[in-house]
Amino acid sequence: MNNLSMPPAHLRDTLSRLAYFRGWDAGVVGRLAAGASQHAVAKDMPVLTRGALPEQLYILVSGQVRLYLPLSNGMERIVSLVMPGEGFGEAAIMLNKPLPYGAAACRDSHIIAIGARAYQAELGTSPALLEHTLRLVAGQYQATLRDMEICAQPSSLQRVVRFLMNQETGSMLEGGYEFTLPGRKRDIAAKLGLTQETFSRMLSFLGQQGVIAMRGAAIRVGDGARLRQMDAAICAKVAQQA
Repeated sequence: MNNLSMPPAHLRDTLSRLAYFRGWDAGVVGRLAAGASQHAVAKDMPVLTRGALPEQLYILVSGQVRLYLPLSNGMERIVSLVMPGEGFGEAAIMLNKPLPYGAAACRDSHIIAIGARAYQAELGTSPALLEHTLRLVAGQYQATLRDMEICAQPSSLQRVVRFLMNQETGSMLEGGYEFTLPGRKRDIAAKLGLTQETFSRMLSFLGQQGVIAMRGAAIRVGDGARLRQMDAAICAKVAQQA
């Protein structure tokens, strides 16, 4: 990572605009900014190494970062895609345990690093901040469980169908919804335990069936009910084969 020289006032203003710090006390944000630093990370360059001790809390300003488990075959199993305004490293800091994942930039990114000791000190004096952090960690845990459920499905098609069903929080349309892929196809595929080729093939199949329509990274699910019916039909077929 390349360190970007930023005055504390600039870092404080940047932190206060990020969704991660929305609603935080201005004094807390100012104290965290006093010892923070901003970094530029080029696409596919590492941010953290698995097994390292957590010395900083990382907040993504722009770009995207993938958290991953390295596999023995040289591939990665992506466990999370971090979006701007989100952070990572909270659980390791609270437990004072080595990081269970590696982190790398999916695209050119800017990251703010906050010292772990400063963050822990604020947690110890602010019940509201502690509750906020616990909510973040709990949300990450729930998201990981949902992803594990998807990856447990034996059918590649069903994994992609479940992924699409989980995006129903996108822009609602009559009978369906529309969303933008939250990352590169290869990263989403790795998150689903699929190859990029398989992921693309399943999307193409669903497009041919008229279930979805794709335009670049934008996907429109014209009929959410039909997608759920397809998921149920796959489940029934797998049960019959068991």
